[in-house]
Amino acid sequence: MTTVRDANTVRRYATEVLGVCLERGLRRPKDVVIISGSSAAISGQQGLHRHDHWELFLPARRTVRVLSGDGALHAVRVGGVAVVTPGALHVAVHRVPQVSGWDCLGLTVSVGAHEPASLWRMNCRTTVCLTLPHQARVLWRTWLGETPEALLSRLSHDATAARWAPELTVARLRLFVAGLLATLGTTTPYESSESGDDRIRQVVAVLRARSHEPGITLESLGRAVGLSASRLQVLFRRETGTTVHQALVELRLRNAERLLVETEMPIKAIAAASGWSNPLYFSAVFRRRHGMSPSLWRRLGP
Repeated sequence: MTTVRDANTVRRYATEVLGVCLERGLRRPKDVVIISGSSAAISGQQGLHRHDHWELFLPARRTVRVLSGDGALHAVRVGGVAVVTPGALHVAVHRVPQVSGWDCLGLTVSVGAHEPASLWRMNCRTTVCLTLPHQARVLWRTWLGETPEALLSRLSHDATAARWAPELTVARLRLFVAGLLATLGTTTPYESSESGDDRIRQVVAVLRARSHEPGITLESLGRAVGLSASRLQVLFRRETGTTVHQALVELRLRNAERLLVETEMPIKAIAAASGWSNPLYFSAVFRRRHGMSPSLWRRLGP
């Protein structure tokens, strides 16, 4: 069972990798690998398998290699994406399994529009998964203008068609990734009541109620629940998998995203209403999250 801490771990990791993908990749046809073959030209390959759902691999810190059923070895570099279509034989190959740290962000998208989508951190030893809630899928569909699986279907069809337009495929996949990154801003696993410490639940409640106030400090939060700043930081991370600062920034970003969509307030006013006294710093934080400025995000729409 995925804990709140695990969910936050995956979510932060996914935000980082998706941001890198938009910033450094998905600009050229070679940034996208599509694996769609269902026949096996090789035998005896350990781990070769197929799924009835879509599977995407986004390398985090090093090249990930995916072996397809026809024996081809596809190298996917950081900033690129491998798309495995339903029924395609494949296996992710780790050339240096002894290297510590995470290798890859994975994404599973079911063929059925009402089935859950999942994000996972993967290396050669373990996998931690986060299932996107229904609300997130609804917002993702709103952002894309169609279901994620419909976009993936068109993408794979275009890639295997006789008259393939690789630039269009890259553009569609970039939209797909940008939509997922925007959607992640609507889910905050650390808000769950699964925390076993009443003091941490109180801190989360204060953060949610007062995230728009610029003067929130670790010391003031600690005093409210009878903890020192250092002890609060330790307990908060242990219970939620994230820091107090990261949780506060997340809530402020969510409020800013809502105001960008629902109002015509200037960017400077939105920054102030969300708890940032410096609009330039707000824009920098927003850009790191979404790979674009607040004004561009507003024009594109969530």
